[in-house]
Amino acid sequence: MKTLKIKFILLATITLWLYGCSKFIDVDNPTNRITGDVVFQEDATAIAAINGCYARFPAVNLYFANGGSSVFLGMYADEVITNLTTASYREFANSALTSTNTIVYNNFWRNAYETIYQLNRCIIGLQNSTAISPAVKNQLQGECHFMRAFCYFYLTNLFGDVPLTTEVNYEDNAKLSRTTTATVYAQMKDDLLMARNLLRPEYPSAGKFRANKYVATALLARVCLYTEQWQDAEIYSTEVINSGLYILPAPANAFLEASSEAIWQLTIDGQTFNTQEGTNFVPVATGTTLPSYPLTTSLRTSFESGDLRCTNWVGTKVVSGTTHYFPNKYKSRGTVVTAKVEQPIVLRLGEQFLIRAEARFKLNNAAGAVDDLRIIRNRASLTTNINSNDLVAVQNAIIKERRIELFAEYGHRWFDLKRTGGLTAALSYKPEWQSTDALFPIPNAELLLNTNLTPNPGY
Repeated sequence: MKTLKIKFILLATITLWLYGCSKFIDVDNPTNRITGDVVFQEDATAIAAINGCYARFPAVNLYFANGGSSVFLGMYADEVITNLTTASYREFANSALTSTNTIVYNNFWRNAYETIYQLNRCIIGLQNSTAISPAVKNQLQGECHFMRAFCYFYLTNLFGDVPLTTEVNYEDNAKLSRTTTATVYAQMKDDLLMARNLLRPEYPSAGKFRANKYVATALLARVCLYTEQWQDAEIYSTEVINSGLYILPAPANAFLEASSEAIWQLTIDGQTFNTQEGTNFVPVATGTTLPSYPLTTSLRTSFESGDLRCTNWVGTKVVSGTTHYFPNKYKSRGTVVTAKVEQPIVLRLGEQFLIRAEARFKLNNAAGAVDDLRIIRNRASLTTNINSNDLVAVQNAIIKERRIELFAEYGHRWFDLKRTGGLTAALSYKPEWQSTDALFPIPNAELLLNTNLTPNPGY
């Protein structure tokens, strides 16, 4: 099925909608409803439909929402290299993507747009329904608007101007041209503000696998940071921090399933491993197999002595007398034997403190920024001796803390380098790097299907 040219096949779509996770809800997914609008004629089937949208994020593939951004953007930036020889992987490591790269197409572009199409279908179905109870309707609409903003965040930050659609007419979608990044961001903010207003502070089910008000607010704080809306970024990150729902644990406990820091996590029943990050980053403990994605020297040497994040989030394996370092935030590799102990954390409290620190700095509150950095560094057992009157030092400290705190995690480093203009300085060591690599190529398969699309410069 080609992105932006998706024909709505009713039975297949309903089946996908009803493919949910028992952890999301406390009702069984109905199996006897396979006709159109009946999905939005009662609470149980509507909830199951939205669970189907969540179920698109975690998968056995390295999709953008489930390990793909951590692994591939970690290579594309300056966090990890790779010992793998697969050509499509090497393109990421060398920052030399081609428009025919199947990972770019399938894992980032197509997966995101297919999810958006499904979300648009659900939003319209919910809006038109008069049978769903008001509280459930508000909750589900809020979740859909949040997830749509999440998808567009990655699309526009990776590809630049991208087609923007909130409709489900496949003929119209097939002819969409590119929409300016500013307009896509405006849609994201509208979606997230709506989600904030519709969602309750409480999570709608056990765990943190579905969106509540603060999940939407956390992503909204990030969007405001990226669009340089500093005051809003400070307001929204502060709201999350002061909610009382989240606490910074010791680094050793930060990425466990029950982490008090987690704001939004992914999960799906039947998945036989804990996380894609653990499965891909952590090498086999015995033998001579090297880590697939060892840390770059520049990242490894950026950790300060005594930093508990290095102790707990960086793993080592000695092969033939040489120590190899790898991302070890998630430690469980391979098949789950009894119960899962880790689930992917997409949004967490540490990022919110760093968002607020940067926003405060931009609002001429360097002392407040240093206060937030101190909280992050205290958790890592580091002292903080930053003179808030030295603005260059404060700015550099914010950049460094974001690199250390958020490394190998959902592409934060890549996005930070891009939005702060630091890509060329950081990546010029790569022989094939050129400034046009700041954007992914629009997939060639889409350019062939839709003549209204244009390629990115350099491809």
